[in-house]
Amino acid sequence: MKSRSAEKRQRVVILVGALTLLVGCGAAVGYVQGRLSVPTDLAPPFAVERYDVQVDDFSDRHTVVMEVSLHTSSRVLVQTSGIVTSSSCAPEAAIVSGDSVFAVDGTPLIDLSTPHPLWRPLGADAKGGDVRELQRSFASLGFRGAIDGVVGPQTIAFFNGLRRAIASDAPLVTEIAPSDIVWLPEESVTGASCPVPVGSVVHPGDVVAELPPRLSALGIGTLPVVMPDLPRTVVIDGISAAVDEQGNVDRQSWPEISETPSFEAYVADPKTVVLKGDVQLTTPVRVSRIPPSAIFGTRTGKGCVSDGVQTYEGEILTSELGYTLMSFASGSPSEVLIAPDDQQTCP
Repeated sequence: MKSRSAEKRQRVVILVGALTLLVGCGAAVGYVQGRLSVPTDLAPPFAVERYDVQVDDFSDRHTVVMEVSLHTSSRVLVQTSGIVTSSSCAPEAAIVSGDSVFAVDGTPLIDLSTPHPLWRPLGADAKGGDVRELQRSFASLGFRGAIDGVVGPQTIAFFNGLRRAIASDAPLVTEIAPSDIVWLPEESVTGASCPVPVGSVVHPGDVVAELPPRLSALGIGTLPVVMPDLPRTVVIDGISAAVDEQGNVDRQSWPEISETPSFEAYVADPKTVVLKGDVQLTTPVRVSRIPPSAIFGTRTGKGCVSDGVQTYEGEILTSELGYTLMSFASGSPSEVLIAPDDQQTCP
């Protein structure tokens, strides 16, 4: 049997060990708690008082549905009789005013674009609106004579010069007759088909080229409301064209637009296919992205912001992705107060 003193010593050892274990556990827990930090998501929020202003180039680019009007397919006719002795007509080739694609009985026929087809022979001293149209067409080709609606020696000489530029032995004429001209609806057209080969016999009114549908009007349906006075450009399949204040697309760009895949798809099925373009400012403007809460004293498209020291007045243009886009004539602030004092005034 153990003595009482031995049992007492054993109980003391056990008690000391238990206390040591408890102290160690407590220290460990305290150490762990001291090392742990509150997750960022659970940390108390702190107030953000200022915003660093971002300045960008703004083009106001957006996609629009184009408004399109087409001429139906038209025909290129001859007004003479004879045998076609030469032809450069081809579907991919342009027929251009002032050139000659067809020759009949060895005489070149001059391709000519005028508002209306020539309907009568124009000899010396002939007068009228059709003469003036003819002279204007000649002027686009280099004619330096008067555009007075009267056929004079210079008008006849210029026409003979066009013929001789094509064929040096072309006979000189004393009048300009419909039979000497192939009328074109535009200054340059592309033939869709050429049904008359060399060697064919033609008569007045015969079709020598069939043209595809072509543009008669092109514009954007919805005019921009942001900075409406600034010049705009529309981009269709990479082709850029100027847009006027009424939304009309510059006619000079029509030939290139007519060759784009989007336009060809529209022409093939205009009832179900829409022609789209991207409208944008011709020259981007510098804008500052401002939190809406930072703006005060708004009136008639203008407002103010403050950096706490200075007040800046600017033009409110539009909003984008939760920010207000502003333009500052005197330069943009680098930062603004997100919640300016209610007592601040806008000059």
